[in-house]
Amino acid sequence: MTCGHYKDFVSNGVFDKQGFKNFPTSKGVKRFLQWFTLTSMFDLFIEAVLANPDSFYIFDSRISIYS
Repeated sequence: MTCGHYKDFVSNGVFDKQGFKNFPTSKGVKRFLQWFTLTSMFDLFIEAVLANPDSFYIFDSRISIYS
C-alpha cells in the first residue's frame, strides 16, 4: 500500500507525517512518500481530511476495496 494507510496516522486532529513516511517497508515506497508528502496536493488533501474526516468515507472505502 502506497498512501492508503494515511488514516492510521491521523489522531486528535493531527497528522503524523514522519510516521506515515516511515511506515512502509519498501525503500521505493518510502522514497516516493518522502517526495509526495512535500507536494501542495498532499498538504491540501491532509488539510481537508483533518477539517472534515467524515467526507472521505467513499474515498476510504475504495482504498479498502482496491488495495
